[in-house]
Amino acid sequence: MSAQDIKEGIQYALAFATAGAGTSFSIKSFIPLPAIDAVPQALIIKTMAHQLGQVYGYSNLKGLTIFTGILTGSGSGMKVASELASLVPIAGASANAATSFALHMTTGISLIIVFELLQQKVISTEYIRNTTTSDITFLLGLASQVLADVLRGNDGIESTLTAVAKFKVPSTPTA
Repeated sequence: MSAQDIKEGIQYALAFATAGAGTSFSIKSFIPLPAIDAVPQALIIKTMAHQLGQVYGYSNLKGLTIFTGILTGSGSGMKVASELASLVPIAGASANAATSFALHMTTGISLIIVFELLQQKVISTEYIRNTTTSDITFLLGLASQVLADVLRGNDGIESTLTAVAKFKVPSTPTA
């Protein structure tokens, strides 16, 4: 666990979230159709996951792309809601940009938390392939708290370490 890794990870997440927001705003400003930006957003998130994985040495982790997709899909309710505003000039594009930013950041921060937990050996790589809905919900809640702290100007490293400490080890099913 390294404060430098967390700092670098948050910087990557911020950069990719900003790119996602800008992409969403640009596309939606010119073509205000629902979900028109889905493919570019997916590519940005996939690239972000790979970059964050490289920071921690997990870029080739089996199941990372699927896990990232599950995280993104689970947090995409707000993005779907913002699609309703797509037809409203400027306001629709702005709403989509804001929700794209939040979605990218919560996904990125969730991955940082998971990579930190992997490094601490709190979870194994099997967690990536066998995560449950309640695990994802809890993880996204922790990431949302970190995002709120970062947006308030608080230390992202300290907030991430607090989220890692709050993580509950998933229960293993018994036969």
